[in-house]
Amino acid sequence: MKRIALLLLIFFFGFQVSEGPAAWRPGEMLIKVRIETENEFRELADLRLNVDYMDRNTATLYVVPEELQKLQSMGYITEILISSMEKHSQEILNNPEFAIYHDYYTTLTLVDSLLAAYPQLISKHIYGYSLLNRELYAVKISDNVAVDENEPEVSFDGGHHGDEIMGAEVLILFMKELCTAYGNDPQITRLVNSREIWIYPFINPDGRMSMSRYNNAGVDVNRDWGYMWDLESPAPFSQPESRAGRDWINDHQFVISQTNHGGTESISYPWSYRPNQCPDHYPIDFLAAGYSAISGYVPTLPYFQGYNGMYPINGSAKDAFYGLMGSVGWTMEVSLQKQPSAAYIPQYYNWNRPSMLYLLEMAGKGITGTVKDDGTGDAVSAIVWIRDSGGQYWPVYSDPTVGDFHKFVLPGTYTVKVTANGYQSATFTNVTVLDTGATLVDFQLQPQTGTYAYRVVMSRIPGNNYNDEGLTHAALAGPDNINYSLGRSGYIVLDMGETISDFSGDDFRIIEGDISPESYTVYISNSWKGPWSLVGMGTGTMAFDLQGTGLNQFRYIRLEDDGDGSASVADAGFDLDAVEGRLIPDTGPFIMATDYFIQDSTTNGNQTLECGETALIQLTLENMGVDGASNVWTVIRSGSAYLTVDYDSLAAGSIPSGQNILILPVSISASPGTPHNSLQNIMIDIYADGSYHWHHTMPVLVKKGPEIVSIQSSIPFPDTFIGAVVQRNLDLRNNGMDSLLISEFQLHLPQFSVEETALVIGPGEQQSITVNFVPDDTLLYQDTLVIISNDPVNFEYRIPLSGRGILAPEIQVLSDSIFTQLAPEDSTVIPVTIQNTGAGDLIFTAQVGNYQPGSPLEDTGGNDRYGYIWIDSDEPGGP
Repeated sequence: MKRIALLLLIFFFGFQVSEGPAAWRPGEMLIKVRIETENEFRELADLRLNVDYMDRNTATLYVVPEELQKLQSMGYITEILISSMEKHSQEILNNPEFAIYHDYYTTLTLVDSLLAAYPQLISKHIYGYSLLNRELYAVKISDNVAVDENEPEVSFDGGHHGDEIMGAEVLILFMKELCTAYGNDPQITRLVNSREIWIYPFINPDGRMSMSRYNNAGVDVNRDWGYMWDLESPAPFSQPESRAGRDWINDHQFVISQTNHGGTESISYPWSYRPNQCPDHYPIDFLAAGYSAISGYVPTLPYFQGYNGMYPINGSAKDAFYGLMGSVGWTMEVSLQKQPSAAYIPQYYNWNRPSMLYLLEMAGKGITGTVKDDGTGDAVSAIVWIRDSGGQYWPVYSDPTVGDFHKFVLPGTYTVKVTANGYQSATFTNVTVLDTGATLVDFQLQPQTGTYAYRVVMSRIPGNNYNDEGLTHAALAGPDNINYSLGRSGYIVLDMGETISDFSGDDFRIIEGDISPESYTVYISNSWKGPWSLVGMGTGTMAFDLQGTGLNQFRYIRLEDDGDGSASVADAGFDLDAVEGRLIPDTGPFIMATDYFIQDSTTNGNQTLECGETALIQLTLENMGVDGASNVWTVIRSGSAYLTVDYDSLAAGSIPSGQNILILPVSISASPGTPHNSLQNIMIDIYADGSYHWHHTMPVLVKKGPEIVSIQSSIPFPDTFIGAVVQRNLDLRNNGMDSLLISEFQLHLPQFSVEETALVIGPGEQQSITVNFVPDDTLLYQDTLVIISNDPVNFEYRIPLSGRGILAPEIQVLSDSIFTQLAPEDSTVIPVTIQNTGAGDLIFTAQVGNYQPGSPLEDTGGNDRYGYIWIDSDEPGGP
């Protein structure tokens, strides 16, 4: 016991040391600063200090001694409120009262218990890991939790600042009640049945465990989001916590997103980076008013735009929720103190519970619908644009799996338009929204050539520019003479929504939206985080070729202004209208391979190329040009060291304008060492009469499928008596990355059999099957067990079997009892006759005993004894 206790002590001591130094900056303190003029307010904001709270009269700031000295030298009157934040945090962590709060670990335990008790209602999704390797996760709560349904999605998150603990606590209790009250509380049951509710308890779990505002790198995560980021963290989305949050919101279409904080009691909504109202100001303000009115805050819960009601910040979560995805994003400041006494937990939960339910209710109001392909009925990833007589609202997105979209708007009359790459845009006018529910608008889109920027990834205008409207969404979809001005030396990163490939000639175009050509620099990447490859500089509307960039395809594009001109005027910087991919000439045909199909019916038939598999690949060629093409033929080659393509010239015939055809399939193989879930390129050359030639690459997805492995290479059975049954286990393991589905066990000889009929073995798992051998003659039996599975390489896995039948003995004992009389201390020998009436040699042993071999004889009184002679033999069927 002593040794174990020592090991535990060493582990916990090391854990604390790894967290402590990065929790707060050396010497960091909390101070109060008096603000006497509007100029002082702006001056303080421009210093980019770590602000806790700020209004026009007072600011509370986190500063280190050097920053305090600078403020005092500038003439500010300061007061130290907490002299050492590190010491203050440690005192809170050591206070037993705060153990009542849920921390990262106790919340994980609660989540695990809810997953076990309510598997149909709650699921857990990990989006990354913190610097201290803690899970960055969210839970989904819905009646069919494993299914993405046509339902409004709503999100709640807490713990951006780890020392603001009541905000997360309220969400954890809400998560618990949504599960435990389901089926009992009618409102909760109805909302769980009709909504997809997401709760992200701790955006910054390392900060929560060290009771620090910052993450373990000393970064304020709520300044690190990439929308209108401006130097308040090392780089946009520089931290694992904000990157995980970005992945979370990009995976979903949240109607409303609430992020919980503490230190005051209020709601602050976009924008926080600029004083101008956001386009959705009125519906957002309406929702905030409803939240305030229903809550239990006394006398009332204030609500306002973040920039004007609190203080200006860049890189906040709420601006990113709204600016990147169109969600109604806001900050809910739950408690006046950052760490209220645990006795106040019920109060704050009860104050916020009805308001959170109100948000779930309101997420189902406004405008809803689906966007689907008119021909196939498949969901389409689309941008949904909604406007009224007052102007354009911020766009939202349709779900790529289900096709549904949801946008909260106030009662009124609206125009709804959708745009999607590869489709004609579609518009509904005079869409009337009442206050009784949601108005349904379903779109069925017709195909049309065209690829344009689909989503904003990140943006920056250095120092901000309040004289320009900052409409980042104006850079999305096709050209419409509505521009986003990058700002002097500003930049924007855009997601094209699909891969843009290298063709002969120009591959994409930057479209400027005004008549004054301005300059910019273009970079491209296949990851939103980079690395970035330089394409070149441009001025005004220009087309660019990927040749010479080192990339033959890209998905993300970064545009940077050249830094000329004034920074604080309307339309400062390059005026971006659109980014167009897949440039199509004004005349002639334009043919490209738009899709591929894997034919692997001779292996496992899952239509996916897998490591080690040889299959057929069939391409779809589409003529996107204005003229037809004749005598089309193709050559397909491998563009990857992992792929082998058996190619030849393939005639495709004629392709009219706007039509597509399937060409003959060719053989393709992926080597066993191909990285799992990787994109490997094939090279495609397409020719047509008129000296037309198009060359481009197409990425082919390669996965590591299931891989069957047996621990035993063969099963030799021992010599077995005729008619007897001998069983052996065969241990099967799945060394692949997908589930191994065994559909059949095949044998030729009836003397061998397998008890199982089918089997499913998960990745990395192992299971045993039972193989039986029953000989019926004195022969050597040899067979092969053929295991039919979805292993793409060994879909017929073979195990040799062998066994020999031998003749069995049969024991006969001629006496069924023995009786003798002996005087004390006498002994005697009594013969027992045993015969072997069988065909094989008889092997036996004999012991004297009572009810078990070797046990003492039974004493019946009067010195009498009785018992048994136990004879064990190898006769089939027992002793």
